[in-house]
Amino acid sequence: ESRAHLFALLDQVFFDLKLMDPSRHQAFTGQSNVLILDTLEKLLARHGNVTVRIPLVASVTDDPDGIRALCALLRGKTGLAGIEFMPYHNLGEAKYARLGLPLRGKFAPPDRRMMRRLRSIAVEAGIPVLSPC
Repeated sequence: ESRAHLFALLDQVFFDLKLMDPSRHQAFTGQSNVLILDTLEKLLARHGNVTVRIPLVASVTDDPDGIRALCALLRGKTGLAGIEFMPYHNLGEAKYARLGLPLRGKFAPPDRRMMRRLRSIAVEAGIPVLSPC
């Protein structure tokens, strides 16, 4: 398989994952997450240094149930270095405007209380959190 050859060439992998729930992923990204989750599973099985990054958008991806589902998927995976929570920022909005592209909505970062809650969910599940919250 071509992915296995590629995985062997990498020292570290940063893997972005937005949403675990298939219907929410489809609604917010316009794409299925089936291939994404399949690739993550294979990557974790074959690579020893994977950081899963979760972009956190208030009321979209800062869902405690979604983080619990992600932790259940990651628990016990030997290839996992940890997870990194990345709060939303609006730095890309100016780029969209310059390109004449519409924004898909008005988004905001989660508040600090939610960030701490999500971090505690991961820590309690035994998942290393690599970003400060």
